[in-house]
Amino acid sequence: IEKIRHDYLNEDLSEKQIIDKHNITIKVFNRIRRQNNIPKRPYKWVDKSKTIQFNERYFENIDDENKAYWLRFITADGWFGNSRGSLQSLSIELSQLDLDHLEKFKSDLNSNHTIRKRSRFDKRNNNTYHSCSIHINNRKLCNHLKTHGVTINKSKILKLPELSDNLMRHYLRGLVDGDGSWHICKNNNSIVFEIVNP
Repeated sequence: IEKIRHDYLNEDLSEKQIIDKHNITIKVFNRIRRQNNIPKRPYKWVDKSKTIQFNERYFENIDDENKAYWLRFITADGWFGNSRGSLQSLSIELSQLDLDHLEKFKSDLNSNHTIRKRSRFDKRNNNTYHSCSIHINNRKLCNHLKTHGVTINKSKILKLPELSDNLMRHYLRGLVDGDGSWHICKNNNSIVFEIVNP
């Protein structure tokens, strides 16, 4: 409770960041604040357009191998937030073992977005899953992805974009990294590669 109090009153953390840091829900957080007389801090308006910087036109033209790769990788491990049918935000969530991959995505976008980490306990199998994610709220970026066939129902209606042969192989590399897997078949000890696109 004292750590939550400290983070809330003394650190420059949002309520969402505090909740993620201490692995609690917003309901628990509010109860702790009320029961322990932690004063509600004054609302501080932040102009996100000045604090968040990145290349929002990155996907306008798919003209290099990294753009082609991320275009297809997003269709596997990304999802969109939307409002009235208009794409508003892009999110990608991976295992914390793949944190370096999200850092590479940030670097390619010249982004200073925060990569968030969280742990989630699954009661069904008694396992704890550690993930990392990036969330980008930008309609222009999402609309550029949409022009290349990436939509909300991307897994069901995705069509191949018009790319040169040289870029198409990097696009397919994104498919393998996002939806591909290797495993050993126990019946004959053979190595099997498969692509699963739900």
